Amino acid sequence: PPPRENTRFYILMFISAVLVLAFAILWIYVGPEHEMGGDLWTAVFMVFQTVLAGGYNATPVTSVERLVFFFMMTLGVLIMSILIGLVCEVVEDYMQALNDGKTIVVESGHTLVLGWNEATARVICQCAFLRRVFQKLNETPTRRLFPWTRAIPSTPVANAPIVVMNNQHSKAEMQAIMIATFAARNLEHKYARMGLDVVFRTGDPANNHDLVRVAAHKATSVVIMMTETDSQEKETGGGGVVAHPATIRTILALRNVIYSNGWAALTFNMNLRVVVHLESDCKFINAMDFIAPDGRQCLYAQDMSLAINTLLFYCAAKPGLSRLIIGLLNFEGQALRCRPSWQIKGGPNNEANWCTGKTVRDAMLNNCWGNAVLVGCDDLAQKANSNDGQGQGIAADPDYVIKRTDVLIFISTSSSPVVSKDVAGLRQMLDEEAKPLVTMNKMQTSILDTAAKAKILKTKPEQHVLVLGWRPEWNATPQRFGNRLKDIASGLPPGSTVTTANDMAHEDMAHLMSVLGFENVDEPKTSLVAGNVPLGTPLPGGTGDSSESSTEHSPEKTVAPEAEEDLPSAWIIPGTSITFDHFSANPVNYLELRNVFFNKGDFNTAIVLGTVGGERLPSHTRDSRVMSMMLELRAITMERGEVMHIIAENMVDQTAVLALGPQTGIHSFEPDFVNTQAIVARCIAMNLGYPFMWEALSELIMPGTKSPEVEFLEPVLFGLVGQKTSFGAVHRALLQLTNGRGLVVGYGMRGSFTLNPNLGTQIEWSKHHRIVAIIRRGFV
Repeated sequence: PPPRENTRFYILMFISAVLVLAFAILWIYVGPEHEMGGDLWTAVFMVFQTVLAGGYNATPVTSVERLVFFFMMTLGVLIMSILIGLVCEVVEDYMQALNDGKTIVVESGHTLVLGWNEATARVICQCAFLRRVFQKLNETPTRRLFPWTRAIPSTPVANAPIVVMNNQHSKAEMQAIMIATFAARNLEHKYARMGLDVVFRTGDPANNHDLVRVAAHKATSVVIMMTETDSQEKETGGGGVVAHPATIRTILALRNVIYSNGWAALTFNMNLRVVVHLESDCKFINAMDFIAPDGRQCLYAQDMSLAINTLLFYCAAKPGLSRLIIGLLNFEGQALRCRPSWQIKGGPNNEANWCTGKTVRDAMLNNCWGNAVLVGCDDLAQKANSNDGQGQGIAADPDYVIKRTDVLIFISTSSSPVVSKDVAGLRQMLDEEAKPLVTMNKMQTSILDTAAKAKILKTKPEQHVLVLGWRPEWNATPQRFGNRLKDIASGLPPGSTVTTANDMAHEDMAHLMSVLGFENVDEPKTSLVAGNVPLGTPLPGGTGDSSESSTEHSPEKTVAPEAEEDLPSAWIIPGTSITFDHFSANPVNYLELRNVFFNKGDFNTAIVLGTVGGERLPSHTRDSRVMSMMLELRAITMERGEVMHIIAENMVDQTAVLALGPQTGIHSFEPDFVNTQAIVARCIAMNLGYPFMWEALSELIMPGTKSPEVEFLEPVLFGLVGQKTSFGAVHRALLQLTNGRGLVVGYGMRGSFTLNPNLGTQIEWSKHHRIVAIIRRGFV
């Protein structure tokens, strides 16, 4: 029997023969007399010509002529059919390659995203927001018609297409994810067109040929996000796998593609920046020698776990800090941005390059911007920053004279500050309004200097912080855990305590504290209760109601408590008077967590971590743990009749909406959710767009001795309670009080902030308001 795949051709031939024969018979009776010929063969010949060529030729008369003519026509049709088939196959293959993301990218100066993890979609979204700001600047009719009048992009990312390549998702999957992400963030299609502005390709980011296919050697901005592949290789590779395997291969492959060209020194993109996303520290990453011909380092490695952990612990002493930082990193709204001084207009007369030659203090007071607030500057030539004692960056040296090439850092929705005539006319009035505010604060002995910070803390009530969960990286690098304890202790008033509750045995924690050099407290703490406390047992300091005991349903939980013989000690956090202690308890077990309260019983702040030691959990599992622990804390604090401030991390956006935590009180801040993936994405996008500003920005997230700090000042310090005063007056008053080292960037109430309002905005201040300021105390 014939092969099954040829059956369709035989059927076609049979049907064609039947139809030709039928039409030949019909032709005998209806055809013209002079062409009928009176025989079937002539009729078949005529019909066959008509079917193949759309017409007929009566010239061939003899049977031989007609047979040769028949074969020529058949051969011609066969050749054309083959040609059409080949063309169709080529087109089909090309379209399939387009669908699969296998075609070559014909771009130059583009932004290239290599790899895919949970933060990648957010990084692309932030880059799209940068592009939208730039496109809106140039949407005016004049700038559309006359290209030379268009604004200069503040970063190459703002006017470059985005190319994404990885081998974890298909092109269709990546497009579907980004369409949903853009729709969720209300990003209009005209600012992020799929296939034009955002291009997707599939391939191995660690393969040289695939990198050439996406023109990696021509890209201006590259971000490497291979953390998911790193984790997969660690899990499947056993003990022989090194740290960051896929990331290292990708960096080396990219370096080879860029430097292997013999003309690399001539064709090297001098604006090249390569940002690498890391989930843990890599000490040797800069040994890859990713250097530009002018000696500039092109590789920027970001260990985001350090930034996130630091922010989590700082939020315990500063409620609302996470919302503010996340907002400052979001290019969708009021965000930190920067431009060279020569590209910015300023002053009452809207002069180009106005800031050049002015001191930082003068530029801050008299720039007359209506849509931006100047927060600092950086010297690109000397790479000066606060860590080397120069005090550049955010809240820079007020006496520093701005040079033409210096980068000015500001907060705005736009990448180009615009002078407002209204603001220019308000300067004198704002100075008059600021005078009594300065006088009022000086009467309170200027609480804004370094020495006075301790005085402020002494006036605040004690805080008792509970840390639930554990970071895997703390096992490998205990010093990072010690640093986090010091971070949180630095903002706590005397008499406060920090307590951890996780699965680590107490003897292991005692050994860890010994390694870190924490001093042991000789006095034993309150007796630790072993076993499960009966649910009807009132918690210390609480209002436990024995009538609500569930012992009837859980008789095994009514075992009488027993005291441990070896009572654990506490430790003093170095450089402070804050006490630290530890409970070995599973924080997602309600009874074990309740035991911690039974023994300690005085927590008013909790840091909730979704991670555990020694295991990498998926995002949804981490968020499920967070929501479970928050519900446990809610139940316990309701039993105690108390309120609690919660700082929690979330990997999925909707977790912040779904989670229910303890009551915070009518005047307290809502729970601080540190959105891990949002912070990762926004920090990477910020570093990608403005790599020279990252050092200044990192000081806000991971402050040092002389770094700028975000402060939430009470209006009573300026005598503002009950008064209606303009925002600009408070801004100028703080600049004068701190000698130019303190900046008011916004205001808020109960965790909701307004950044960069108009200087003339009149605010009726209450005791619940907070003034959002950035102060570099080490120089005040």
